[in-house]
Amino acid sequence: MKKERTIICTNCKELIKHHGKGLCKQCYSKEYMKEYNQKPEVKEHSKKWREDNKEQIRERMLIYNQRPEAKELAKKRRQKPEAKECAKKYQETNKEHLKGYRKEYYQKPEVIEHMKEYYHSPNGKKSRRKGMLKRLERMDGVIHDFTFYEWQEKVLETKGICPECKENVGINKLTLDHIVPVSKAPEGFTYTIKDVTPLCKSCNSSKSNSGDHDLNTTMENFVEGKYLGEVLAMMEEK
Repeated sequence: MKKERTIICTNCKELIKHHGKGLCKQCYSKEYMKEYNQKPEVKEHSKKWREDNKEQIRERMLIYNQRPEAKELAKKRRQKPEAKECAKKYQETNKEHLKGYRKEYYQKPEVIEHMKEYYHSPNGKKSRRKGMLKRLERMDGVIHDFTFYEWQEKVLETKGICPECKENVGINKLTLDHIVPVSKAPEGFTYTIKDVTPLCKSCNSSKSNSGDHDLNTTMENFVEGKYLGEVLAMMEEK
């Protein structure tokens, strides 16, 4: 009977059955595959296979990414400085592509349904509170140099039609939007009536940092209770 040869693997340093090149079977396989995958014909074959099986790869990745160990590994990778720098660079060079992708993605029925569920979940409420606090911190240093009546006139001019999407949402559904985003405005910047515009909630929210929005700053929120009667009277006159 042939005696099995055991060695100390030069890679993992464990006493194990010899497989070749002074390596155990596992390390030998890794080393072999590393060399094999560098061959031009193998690279070409792999590229063609990935192009022909995009849907299959996508399904496998979706299943794999749901595993706890995969989520933990992805989280660690995202925390690396080089990964953050790479993500930042990609976002800067692909703004239009990402904007179009997000718009298309958030219009999917299953995504809308998921967002509704998340919105009312404990985590969703916590996330909204966190965002609201950040927004209020930024708003502390904002100066608005226009009167309520100037804003009211600007809103009434729209006749309830959103200037962005041209839909008639009604005057009470229009929100105050800063043309120069609050997050990007220079320190001490003063907003005049020319620096704000009424938009519907949907358009205001979709603008994000390209045109910051105001936590559902509807007419009812903007107007103090004592002015509400006067506002209704002005609307009837118009």
